[in-house]
Amino acid sequence: MNAFASPAGGSVLVIGGGLVGASLAIALDAAGVAATLVEAAAPRTDAQPSYDERNLALARATVNGLEAIGVWRHAAACATPIRHIRVSRADEFGSARIDAEKHGVDALGWTLPA
Repeated sequence: MNAFASPAGGSVLVIGGGLVGASLAIALDAAGVAATLVEAAAPRTDAQPSYDERNLALARATVNGLEAIGVWRHAAACATPIRHIRVSRADEFGSARIDAEKHGVDALGWTLPA
């Protein structure tokens, strides 16, 4: 039995093509569920009503989840790996540094245009 089975053999309407809406539509499609995605603007970054040049920082666990539902392959080409992180506070002593290579991973996470 398919965990994503649509009600009474119908289809699913997903409103909003942001990261969550688009991911859901892709996951439903991969699971064999008919899904229609409705977005207010054409799929051009500069035409999105909420476009403000922000980026998303995705943790490795988030990317693992997106890979599991077949979404990451659509976003990976636009993603930039996070290989080094330095955490500090102005006017405070000390900082923490995390390096992906030192921990045996290709990236600690990724950034992606919103």
